[in-house]
Amino acid sequence: MSSPATIEQSLLRGVVALIQSFAKNYCANQDEARLQLLESVAARLGSHDTAKFQRAFGREPIAAPSLLDEVAGNVLVAIRRTGIEPALALSALSREGLTAAQQRATGAYHTDFRLAQRLAKSVAPSLSVRSKVVDPASGSGILLAALTIAVCGNDRRATARWLRNSVFALDLSETALRGATLSLASLTDDLNAVVEMRSRWIAGDSLALGASAWDAMAPGGFDAIVANPPWEKVRLTKHEFLQSKGHGRHYGADLEDLDRAAFKAKADKVKSYSEFLAKRFPLLLRGEPDLYAAFMALYLNLLKPGGRASVLVPGGLIRSQGTQALREALFERAMQLEIGVFDNRARFFSIDTRFKFLALDIVQHEGADAKEPVVLTRETGTETATEVVSRVRIGRKALRAVRPDLSLPEVYSAASWGLFQRIVKRGERMDDPRSLWYAEFCREVDMTSQRPSFTRSGGGRKVGVIEGRHIQQHRLGAKAYVTGSGRSAVWESFPLGGAKVVPQFFILPQSCAPKAVERIQQRRVGFCDIAGQTNERSMMAALVEPGNVCGNKVPTILFPNDPNEDRLFVWLAVVNSLTFDWMLRRVLTTTINYFVLLGIPMPPLKPQGLPWRRLASAARDLHSLNLAPRTSETDRAASGLRTKIEVEVARAYGVTLAELDLMSSDFPLLDRGQPPLEGETRSTVTWDSVLAGMAGGKGPWQRRVVAAQDLGAIAFLPAQHSSSEPENGGAYGEEGD
Repeated sequence: MSSPATIEQSLLRGVVALIQSFAKNYCANQDEARLQLLESVAARLGSHDTAKFQRAFGREPIAAPSLLDEVAGNVLVAIRRTGIEPALALSALSREGLTAAQQRATGAYHTDFRLAQRLAKSVAPSLSVRSKVVDPASGSGILLAALTIAVCGNDRRATARWLRNSVFALDLSETALRGATLSLASLTDDLNAVVEMRSRWIAGDSLALGASAWDAMAPGGFDAIVANPPWEKVRLTKHEFLQSKGHGRHYGADLEDLDRAAFKAKADKVKSYSEFLAKRFPLLLRGEPDLYAAFMALYLNLLKPGGRASVLVPGGLIRSQGTQALREALFERAMQLEIGVFDNRARFFSIDTRFKFLALDIVQHEGADAKEPVVLTRETGTETATEVVSRVRIGRKALRAVRPDLSLPEVYSAASWGLFQRIVKRGERMDDPRSLWYAEFCREVDMTSQRPSFTRSGGGRKVGVIEGRHIQQHRLGAKAYVTGSGRSAVWESFPLGGAKVVPQFFILPQSCAPKAVERIQQRRVGFCDIAGQTNERSMMAALVEPGNVCGNKVPTILFPNDPNEDRLFVWLAVVNSLTFDWMLRRVLTTTINYFVLLGIPMPPLKPQGLPWRRLASAARDLHSLNLAPRTSETDRAASGLRTKIEVEVARAYGVTLAELDLMSSDFPLLDRGQPPLEGETRSTVTWDSVLAGMAGGKGPWQRRVVAAQDLGAIAFLPAQHSSSEPENGGAYGEEGD
């Protein structure tokens, strides 16, 4: 499946067509033709002679300069029509084309022009033409071009001085640096300044560059860094290796084409590089370090006191357990720290629109100055720019009190930050052995390493393998396997009622670990660990009956000394609640691992107290309803039980009616399949039911609930189960080999 086009790609589509039409006349080297044409466009913008520009950089002309100039004029007209700053458009157009496998291997996600301008505007006010700036993984230079425009404006003399003395770039690719050169050359008429600037640049691995080389560029450190470092982990999977060799395949496919000797040689090289990075940058997690984390450690070393950095990084920086040491270093060394949280709905990158990433703005500590509160913003994009949606200040001491690992919750108002703090302080952590909620977690079978033990047919003593697709809130058997494998598998959504499990795989118990064999014989709760903040619901947990084993994407929990299973059912009720889900969304990226889950407190409930008994009873009744045929009566009964659970959980956490109303804005996909009230665009029957229950069945919410029910709306009904049409897998795809 091809990735969706970015806004930038859509705007430049006509320009790309012009360039490709020209380059096809030079089939022997279309890339060279493309780059020489773009250099001619840059020369026209910078008032350079095309032939002189080519000689300055040792180019062998692929066409007469007059022809290049003529086509370049047409390209420039097309660029101006896009509304993108021409220097930024040139950078985007000169990028090297990467296959999906190459992009994943390098972690290169090209910087959108809107993000380049956003980072540049953050750094530019503190800079002058005498400052020293660098992008240590520059690609084709869009960030440096945006920064040059932000600092120098239309002043070509200032631009020449800036390029001659201030701008440094490093990248693994000579071709990428060629693109950066031409984009910056378009901003000045001083070709000598461009040549001098390029002479200082390095084509190589900036993570391996020695301290003396950096010091030669900027004695005492750089004034500013703008960067979008690679986002991939330093690792190699068999799937990625095969794709890099041209094999078209999906996750879960067989490995008969694998050259194991070649794979081992490549894996050993990757491992050696990983060990090198871990030794050079002690802040990194050993094993499979993230490249962006290595670059972040480098940036902290390169900035001078008072220096500024503006960097694009994945959301894992403020979430992942493996980046805690890096967060500690940031909090220690950043006098000012502002974190802008983006998702990809504005199509900055050719990836899932739900993907979260950060724009990190840092001012390096100068020593005696006090450290300011962290500023957390939520940001989005228009067709031409980015904009701040909300902003909240978070005190560093207050953050450490509720998140000792300094993982940062996504809160976007003083009210939501205050609510988050109060719930944490009131609740009980699940990782405290003294806690009522101290649980036994287990990943029962691994969907990759134990795949050879799986079969497609059941029977005998085999047990079914539960996957993420099987799990819905309070419901096991949400989907049934139909056909196919991996991400090409087809699954059918079952309507509510009469839940049953139809597995894709079966396995003999003796092929499982002893702990898994023991759990196969017990009731436990399983939850889907693949999730997202912007999903209809993030936490999906259900009771797993004996006779099935859960795959690694469905971790399970049991409680010691829980003979009547009350604690199991109460836990199930709490984690499937909207209040728990709201807390989870503050710290979630795409995976509910133990680190994430254990950081969400459970409410302080007394065993066998009235709220406890109500929650246990409601969760048991819901489980029974899911096994019964669906009727209008069971729908109403299930909605009533879910509402009771929501009210009890909210009260146990100490959440007020107003705070529940605040939470409601965080679940925009609820009730998508339900009829809206007259004059409204979408149904809110679920939240209306919860708020009405919290208000004792009185007030405007109750009237809204009655009106919605008269239209046939059903609270808590998942939109994905509104039909039973077969659908392709993907949301819960297995891990690679």
